[in-house]
Amino acid sequence: MSIASGQGSASTARVIRFDSAFPTHDAAADYALAQGIDWVQDTNRQAARPN
Repeated sequence: MSIASGQGSASTARVIRFDSAFPTHDAAADYALAQGIDWVQDTNRQAARPN
């Protein structure tokens, strides 16, 4: 799965691989939350960079 945002040279994409090897539903949810937080932080860092 890929999540993309922006257009043209300002576009970004994040590829996410789903893995069924999580021992519990909570472990999978924790992983998904951490990935989402990383994505938001990366997006904010890119937006804060001067052109």
